[in-house]
Amino acid sequence: ALLDLRVGISEEGLQEVIGSYHGLVVDENTGVSGQVIEYGYNLRVISCLGDRLDNLDVSAARALGIDVHYEPGQRAMSEAESTLGLMIDLLGRQDLDQDNTKEFGLAGKTLGLLGYGRTGLLVAQRATSFDMRVLVNQPRLTPELALSAGVVLSDLDTLLREADIVSLHLPVNAETNHMIGRHHLELMKPEAYLINLSFSELVDYEALVDVLSRGLLRGAAVVSPAESVAEELTQALEKLKTQGKIHLVAHSSPIQDERAAVSPSELASKTLASLRSRLPSETLSLEILPVEQVLPHEMVDEKRVTRLMSLLERDGLLVNPPIVLPWQGRYVVLDGATRYTALARLGFKFIIAQIVSPSTPGFDLHTWYHVVSGTQSFASLQQELANLPGLRLSALDAADLPLVFINRPAAICYLIDRQGALTLVEAASAEDKLTVMKEMVSFYTAFGDVERTLLADYSRLLSHYPDMITAAIYPQLKPDEVFGAAGRGDRLPAGLTRFVISGRILRLKADLSRLKQDESLAAKRVWLNRLLADRLASSRLRYYEEPVVLLDE
Repeated sequence: ALLDLRVGISEEGLQEVIGSYHGLVVDENTGVSGQVIEYGYNLRVISCLGDRLDNLDVSAARALGIDVHYEPGQRAMSEAESTLGLMIDLLGRQDLDQDNTKEFGLAGKTLGLLGYGRTGLLVAQRATSFDMRVLVNQPRLTPELALSAGVVLSDLDTLLREADIVSLHLPVNAETNHMIGRHHLELMKPEAYLINLSFSELVDYEALVDVLSRGLLRGAAVVSPAESVAEELTQALEKLKTQGKIHLVAHSSPIQDERAAVSPSELASKTLASLRSRLPSETLSLEILPVEQVLPHEMVDEKRVTRLMSLLERDGLLVNPPIVLPWQGRYVVLDGATRYTALARLGFKFIIAQIVSPSTPGFDLHTWYHVVSGTQSFASLQQELANLPGLRLSALDAADLPLVFINRPAAICYLIDRQGALTLVEAASAEDKLTVMKEMVSFYTAFGDVERTLLADYSRLLSHYPDMITAAIYPQLKPDEVFGAAGRGDRLPAGLTRFVISGRILRLKADLSRLKQDESLAAKRVWLNRLLADRLASSRLRYYEEPVVLLDE
């Protein structure tokens, strides 16, 4: 794995390089906007060093399936754990009622959270593990809210009416001062509890004393009010405290440097876990690739391309993805040149492809031989071939076959006629061999009907192809020759390469209109993973583990 440290990088600079990275770790001073995330089409995880997420567009990250990790500060963690402790203390103990047997627990109860920042998120996470229903009142979308699942947004009045416990996690400002007053307390269920470990200014304590004294609320656990409150209110609170109706908590002192409480090791572990997890597309080696990064290694039959373009437009589905191999920063098409060309000419900027490697078990490259059949004679074909520029024909002795392609570097192939006679086909120079080969294949494809075969024995060829004019037997190609030519922008004649690959994926049936939709590569990859998860869950995807010989449509 490559770890790259970039100190003080701007958001514009991050946008330029983010596409190369699978993970991103930033401090709380580095902005990561939705646009930056869109450019990070390879991103799997974003981790924030600090207890804030204000610098990160969490909604954009989650929409693209990117994991987001951060470590809340110690104050938030302490307040959340204290809140849960009070909830257990208030509801988890046996509470006397009419029959003296009713026991209260957290499971099945409804928790109402006012405010959903760092602390609210931590409380919700712990409450849901107790099988509690969590309602949230948070008018403004927070990063923590974007991260959450399993909570229900609610208006304030509904939350107060339905919650068994209401817990406050808000800052103090003009909008939140005395946010919970007499009207709101009277909306709560008589058997409900109020918890406020944030700031005493959030609650009208005089109203709280009144509803507790009248039995309109079962109990409360709140931070002690400021020392400047009236003595009468202080006495009333102490009386309720002795009656067990209120629990007063000293406000914790502020932590000067919360960043010191962040656990780098824990955050690193979470980051690595996200990087090591495998998406459906990775398990199946399927990927969405920009068309300009894909290189066909062979020429295509224009008639087949035109026919396939019509079929793709009619059906709107990519049934079997092409297979590609990474080569020098790009991808060489092993199977699917016709599909790739058809999609490119239809204006697609991206394709779905299955990625393989030469090290994949069962991967092998062989060469097809060509049988030319028809009514014309071999002599006429031979005469026409002799007229092609840069091509030379000569008689070949069968005894020379084992070493012919080694000793003759300009040799293209040899031809077998109906009588078993052999003719060597060479280029004028080894450097021109590929160009001359393409011209020769193009010529005999027009001269007769061409079929691929693995047979090189004269008698068996005649038996299988009774109308054979000739068979062109080519040397075994090497992967570096094929991929190197593609990398140079050159192509082999169609129908020469024969790749054998294990693990072929078929019946994908991807919606081409969705693939063509104008959106970022990151968004398309999220769509592909959801499609694959659905196909796998319903067993509608075909996967062949055994080696398969690949043929295009």
